[in-house]
Amino acid sequence: MSDVIIYLIESAVVMTFLYLAYKWLMAGSTFHAFNRTVLLLVYAMSWLLPALLPLMVSVDSPTVEVGFPLVAIGDNAPSGAVQESGFSVHWPSVVKWLYLCGAAVAAAFTLVGAVKLFRLIAGGEKERCEGYTLVINDKAPSPLSWARFVVVRPGDRDEDFDMVLGHELRHKRLWHWIDLIPAQLTAVLQWFNPAAWLMMRELKLVHEFQVDGAVDASRRVEYQMMLLKKTVGSSFPTIADSLNHSQIKTRITMMMTKKSKGIRRMTAMMLPAAGALALLVLSQPVVADSLGSLSPADQPAMTSLTVGKVTKISVNGQISATDEHAAVAEETLFDHASEEPATVETEGGTAALEEAASETADLNPAYFVDDKLFTGSILDISPEDIVTMNIVKNDPAYPQGKIMIYTKQGGKAPEKAVAAAEKIAEYKGGMQALLKFMSDNIKYPKDVQLEKTERVIVQFEICPDGSVRNARIMKGSSSPECDAEALRIVNLSSGNWIPAENDGKPVASKFTIPISFKSTK
Repeated sequence: MSDVIIYLIESAVVMTFLYLAYKWLMAGSTFHAFNRTVLLLVYAMSWLLPALLPLMVSVDSPTVEVGFPLVAIGDNAPSGAVQESGFSVHWPSVVKWLYLCGAAVAAAFTLVGAVKLFRLIAGGEKERCEGYTLVINDKAPSPLSWARFVVVRPGDRDEDFDMVLGHELRHKRLWHWIDLIPAQLTAVLQWFNPAAWLMMRELKLVHEFQVDGAVDASRRVEYQMMLLKKTVGSSFPTIADSLNHSQIKTRITMMMTKKSKGIRRMTAMMLPAAGALALLVLSQPVVADSLGSLSPADQPAMTSLTVGKVTKISVNGQISATDEHAAVAEETLFDHASEEPATVETEGGTAALEEAASETADLNPAYFVDDKLFTGSILDISPEDIVTMNIVKNDPAYPQGKIMIYTKQGGKAPEKAVAAAEKIAEYKGGMQALLKFMSDNIKYPKDVQLEKTERVIVQFEICPDGSVRNARIMKGSSSPECDAEALRIVNLSSGNWIPAENDGKPVASKFTIPISFKSTK
C-alpha cells in the first residue's frame, strides 16, 4: 500500500507542474478543442511519467552512513536523557490510514453526486427524441446533460428553450461526459492534490468554452442574455456538465475574445518540459529518500517494550569519513527489539544435541566450540561437557547457519543478555570515539552497485568483559558484501566497550546499529 501512496504522490507532483504550465501558457487561448485535448494529455502524462522515475540515473557518490543507537532501559536513566513513553508512531501506517480516510470521503462525495444525478433522471418525466432522451424534472438545479440524457426544469421550456437544448445537445455530441470520468476518478485518488480539483474545474470550463464558441455570431447577444437568465440555481457538482457551470462573466468574456494566433499552439510543446522538470525534482536524493521513508520495507521494524522506561539519547554533530567511499553520519537513536538466537540448554542428555544436529544436517552448519571453529565430528563432543548451545542465523560468513557450543572445559559459557540494565553499555571514550572508529574503519564494498539506499540493521551483544558476540543481521540489504561489511565493523569493535551494569556488576546487554549503504549505478 505504501508503494501505491508514493506513486500517487509522484503523480500529483507531475500533475501540479503540468497544470501550472497549462494555466500559464494556454488557458487564455481560444483553441478550445485543442485545449481540451491538452488537458486530457495532462491526465495521461501525470499517471504515466512517474513510471519513468526508475530510469533516472542518480549522480551521488557511493557512501556508507552509520547511525549509533544508545538505549537505556529501566527506571535509572542517564543524566541529561530525554524521557519518552514506550509508544512509537509508525508513520507509514499513519499516512496510509490518513490517505484512505480522505479517499473514502472524496469517493462518498462522488457517489452522492452520482446518486443525485441518477435520481433526477429516474424521477423525471421522459420524452424520447431522436438521438437523446429529454428529462423534465423540477428538482434539477439547472439544465444539464449526461450521456444520452438532457435534464431540464419545466420553467426552462420557454422562448430560450431551443438555445438551452442546443447547448446541452452539443455537450452530448462532443462526448464531454466521458472526459469527466477520469477527471473525477483522479480527484478521488488524489484528493490531497489541489491541482486535481482545479484540473477538473478547468476541463469543465473548456467544455463550456467549446460549446459557447459554436454559437452563431448573429445570435451571440441573445445567447449571452439566455446565460444571464439561467444562472439561477447551482451547477451540478460531479460527472455532468451544467449550463451555468463556472462564472458567466468568464464565459462571456471568452466569447468576445479575439481568436488567438495559430502559432500559440506551439506553446503546448512546453508541457513535456514541465513534466521532465517534475521528474527531475522527484529524482533528487532528498525527495526520493523522503518518499522512500513512507515504505515499511525501508524502515526497521519497531517493537514496543512492555516493561520499564525507554530513554533515548541523541548526540549532535557529524564526523566526515576519511575513506573516499565512506561517510559516517549520526542520526536519532532508537531501540530495536527482536527475537533472540535460539538457545538450547543441556544437562548432559544427548536428545537435545541430536535434535539440533538433525535439524541443521541438511544445511551443513558450521560448528564453533568455545568460540573456535570446530572441524571434527560432533559425536566426538561428550554431551555431559556441553553447557549451552546457541543457534545463530543471518551471518553472511556462514549462510548455512552456526551452532555455538560452549563446554565446561572452555569456561566461556556466555551470560545471557539482560532485558534491562541500570547502566547502559557504551563505547570506550564515548560517542565521539565510536564515531571516529567507524569513520576510520568502515569501507564501501568494492564492485557493489545498489539500486537505492539500503539499510542494514546489526544487533550484537556486549559481554561483561567488553567483547562483542552474536553479531547478526536483523535486516539485510540486497548485497551480501554490504551485510558482511556491517558485521565486520561491528565485530572489529570487540573489546572496546564498557559493559552495562546491574547493581554495580557488569552484565551482558544488547546493542543495535543501523548502517546505510548508498551507491550510484
